[in-house]
Amino acid sequence: MELIYIIALLLTGIVVGLAGGMLGVGGCFIMIPVQYWVLTSMGGLDPGTAILIAFGTNLAVVLPTAISGAYGHNKKGAVAWNAAVTMGIAGFAGALVGGYIATLIPGEYLTFLFGLVILLSSIRMLTAKPPAADAKPVDDVVTFLLWGGSPWSSLRYHWHRWRCPPDPGDGLSPAL
Repeated sequence: MELIYIIALLLTGIVVGLAGGMLGVGGCFIMIPVQYWVLTSMGGLDPGTAILIAFGTNLAVVLPTAISGAYGHNKKGAVAWNAAVTMGIAGFAGALVGGYIATLIPGEYLTFLFGLVILLSSIRMLTAKPPAADAKPVDDVVTFLLWGGSPWSSLRYHWHRWRCPPDPGDGLSPAL
């Protein structure tokens, strides 16, 4: 592996780790395109295989990043465990089903779909109207289950968290 690819992967890991720890994001929007570029540029991997490897590697990296970030936020009392556990279970189930479905879809379509999701997410982030500043975080298991399996869950949650800081005494501090 050439030095430029090693440096690109190391820098990507650092940026994703910092963003994950500080903001509670997974980093797939950064990590997958870089890995796809490295895997296809190094030669030997067709784009269909490269995108599947990038998806799988991203999922493997998210777990330790999420655990270390959750640990740091939990030390400050900033984890709503009801939301975290419920959305974690829903996300785990969704990842199993999504991973299986991804193996059935040709790589060209997956690459297009990933790009489309990034584009739509960007538009959503730029155009979303913030909730009212006095709104309290939701504490409802059904909502967590529905949003936990949704691609918009992280975007909606982090936008809400940024706009509406929780009351530390209400027991509803943000979940990761």
